[in-house]
Amino acid sequence: MSASNSAPRVLLIGPYSYVGGVSVHMKRLACILDKDFDIGILDDAPAHISGGPHSIRILRQLPGNIRYIGSHDIIHIHTGNWILRAGMILLSMVMGKKIIVTMHSYRLAGISRAITQLLLRFVDHVICVNEIIWRSVVSRSKFLKEAFIPPVGAGCGLPEALEQFIRDNEDRSILCANAFRLSEYQGDDLYGLNQCIEVAKIARDKQERIVIVFVVGRVDPGDHLYFKSANEISDHELSEYIHVVPYSVDFVELIRRSDVVLRPTLTDGDALTVREAIFLDKPVIASDVVPRPEGTYIYRAGDASDLYRVIKKVLSGEVSGDSFSTSSSVGDMEEYRNFYGRIYRMCVAH
Repeated sequence: MSASNSAPRVLLIGPYSYVGGVSVHMKRLACILDKDFDIGILDDAPAHISGGPHSIRILRQLPGNIRYIGSHDIIHIHTGNWILRAGMILLSMVMGKKIIVTMHSYRLAGISRAITQLLLRFVDHVICVNEIIWRSVVSRSKFLKEAFIPPVGAGCGLPEALEQFIRDNEDRSILCANAFRLSEYQGDDLYGLNQCIEVAKIARDKQERIVIVFVVGRVDPGDHLYFKSANEISDHELSEYIHVVPYSVDFVELIRRSDVVLRPTLTDGDALTVREAIFLDKPVIASDVVPRPEGTYIYRAGDASDLYRVIKKVLSGEVSGDSFSTSSSVGDMEEYRNFYGRIYRMCVAH
């Protein structure tokens, strides 16, 4: 990128071209550090999505990718696939590279968790995005830091169809939520679309003037959770109360256009959605599965009735924060630039 040839070369490995919080984090990290470091990208997004010259998932690129790793001083791994993460750690160790791993989530058990724990003992630094992960990881050097960097540059706006929907509902309170894709967790809906549908049913029965806009960044042809949800919305005539957008949009812009932000997940790392809402001074309601930043309104995870109760209180101005919040909120751009820059310089200094 734009740093001088003498700048330390840092390779970010993760789902750069995919949708979701990790992808956004990588893009923003590359942007804010571009002047001080020579940043490269090794993409682990699915092969049919990744369009760059360096993709982990494209086998024919393997020789070039190995050379690409070899040309960098620091390998910063963000990938959430534990097998890919383990492989990248081992390859980087063999090549004598400085290794940083950001643990965006830690939903592992059994052999996958044991192997991950073992390998993390040998990397130079581990960055944990929440306290639960930080307490679980054993490493010779670990940091606790939220996976948030403030939005960089201007957004790209919303699609006209969504703009029109917002205009058509200007007399309602707009709530927004998102998922990079719908997934199951312990037999339930991980990102809480089903909870939002239940809230919509309650709002319909009580004739509340609210509507939930739920963005699903990626929908595959065989996505049974999406089609099950779409059928339920249609069968119960809920289209006035919940609107599912089956493609990626500029969620920062949607937050700006909404009255309340929801994070109804059953498990979490450090939700970018929550911190962006706080950064943009929007009320945000999140499940109690992990400690949340100060200013977050909390409800009982998986309990749609409790979610509705908190929504009503927030909209009426009856509540002012929650005791299950952490003291850390969001910092400014310079704080994040200094944090990552310090860790990178620690690597090249030893």
